[in-house]
Amino acid sequence: MSEEPVTWFGLVRHGKTLANSEKRIQGQTDSPLLPRSGEEARLWGAALAGEGFTRILTSTLGRARETARLVNLALGLPMEEDPRLMEQDWGDWVGESVEGIRARDPEGLAAMEAMGWAFRPP
Repeated sequence: MSEEPVTWFGLVRHGKTLANSEKRIQGQTDSPLLPRSGEEARLWGAALAGEGFTRILTSTLGRARETARLVNLALGLPMEEDPRLMEQDWGDWVGESVEGIRARDPEGLAAMEAMGWAFRPP
């Protein structure tokens, strides 16, 4: 009996963006990576070199593509974009801060947060 092949994968979040630093919801919009995020991504690539990865899948969002590109400088792997990896659409909340949403509608936000995985932004 032959063994089934095993697929291993790693998950790396995109580098910190300007919107992240401002604590704003970016959803499917793009915000540039902060300069230090580029250096962090290059360090992630160096740390992952030699670990046996064979390709990189990335979201189509610029922040994810740029992080993957910088990680890949050390790896030299084929890269493929997949829109299914994209952040969810945060609807009316895109560009807003959680603090602002909480100040405007604290009960509504708390009720939505209590929904757990069933939560959907307006």
